[in-house]
Amino acid sequence: MRLPTSRLFTQQRLTIKTGAGGTEVYGNLKDGADAIAEIERICDWLMDPVACPTSWPILLTIRAENPMYGQAPPATA
Repeated sequence: MRLPTSRLFTQQRLTIKTGAGGTEVYGNLKDGADAIAEIERICDWLMDPVACPTSWPILLTIRAENPMYGQAPPATA
């Protein structure tokens, strides 16, 4: 799912933070497990029709195409 990734990328790039030298700099992307956890949290929220009600056709299509999103895969023997 690209929507949460794009949102996270834009948010991190446009956030102004204090750099190592004490000057204001644009933020950097998170990396590692914290970025993955943030993207998963956003995906879970977007795919939950109760937590994120919407009439946006693109998101509704994504939800319809991925009805099993967030559910554990069936156990295989």
